[in-house]
Amino acid sequence: MKRWQVSIALLIGLSGCARATPQATPTAIVASSPVAATSAPTPAPTATAFPIPSPTALPTPSPTPKPAIVYTQLTKGECCVQPFFSPDGTQVMFLDKPSAKAPTGIYGIALNAPLSEPVFFNAHPGPYNPDMTLGVDIEGGRTIIKRLSDNKKWVIPNDRRNVSFSPDSKHIIWSVTEPFGNFDVRRSDIYIANPDGTEAKILTSVYSGGFQGWLSDSNHIIVGGKARRTDPTTSFKVLSIVDGSTRDLVETERTRGVQLSPDNKWMLYMVAQAQNEKLNGMYIVSLTEPNPKAMAIEGFGAYRWCSPNKLLYIPLQTTAPSSELWMLDIVNQSRKNLIPTSPDSPFKIGNGDWIVSTLTGGLKIAYVNARDRNIWLADLGDVCK
Repeated sequence: MKRWQVSIALLIGLSGCARATPQATPTAIVASSPVAATSAPTPAPTATAFPIPSPTALPTPSPTPKPAIVYTQLTKGECCVQPFFSPDGTQVMFLDKPSAKAPTGIYGIALNAPLSEPVFFNAHPGPYNPDMTLGVDIEGGRTIIKRLSDNKKWVIPNDRRNVSFSPDSKHIIWSVTEPFGNFDVRRSDIYIANPDGTEAKILTSVYSGGFQGWLSDSNHIIVGGKARRTDPTTSFKVLSIVDGSTRDLVETERTRGVQLSPDNKWMLYMVAQAQNEKLNGMYIVSLTEPNPKAMAIEGFGAYRWCSPNKLLYIPLQTTAPSSELWMLDIVNQSRKNLIPTSPDSPFKIGNGDWIVSTLTGGLKIAYVNARDRNIWLADLGDVCK
């Protein structure tokens, strides 16, 4: 069995043979910019599509050529899973065990040194706080937060539950959910504490929901759930960790997959298995308008934010020869095909492993290539501006 087929739980205890590391030279493929598609991907039957603008004449005889997309292979030897960018965006980090004697853990490779030897970072897969100075682990049946600079550890009083760091790393949050009953009626208590576990207290309680994410100011969180077990729908709220005040966003049912846009302008979420099947689909809702209304987004697949108003979308196409990438402009309600599907395209993502960064200028996508099981980088330039 290849290591990429092994779950993270098995990887942590992995002690098998080392992977082969054949000699290779850095691979860079330059692809011409795709021509905009004349139609959007097949829309989900229950979601309202973004309108696609009609073609209009160009104001100049010769349009300025768009920059090419550059693909670069970063790792070799069928290496690695779960890629993510370092806090400064200069490295792609990933879970790996590069040899039989090497520890399983997080390694990194610099974007400017493709196919170089990965550098070991830490022996557990995280999660970490935003600047990766604190890590979370389970030791002796307890949740531990460790300061990586000196290995100082704190025990968190949450019975092995995972925690989420605030953007400024001054607080952690976790949820305690009832272990019995149907999932849509279970109560979840949302706790907050200092990073060392002190001053733990309950922020709020909801049914069929819980903590959904931090806002960038570190003073507010998104909470989703029912106020009572018998409520038919779920409500999303912005909750202040300072005074406990709340602000309503939207009411829906059976939600999951919440993602907040940069600058916290929008919230993306999915509705699945709703009693009214017409409500199933992907939605966005404004986090800044006083009385926001949810707006449906066409299609089913994987989404990532690349700017405060723009979403990247990879439609689910199980028989396509490669992955297809679209960009959705939330404000203008338009879409643009960035990478079309093609038999010779190197953009074929495996196991949904892809991550987006604009930290070092321009849009960069790190992904596990389904063709060779290595991590590749796609540099798309300034398309998200």
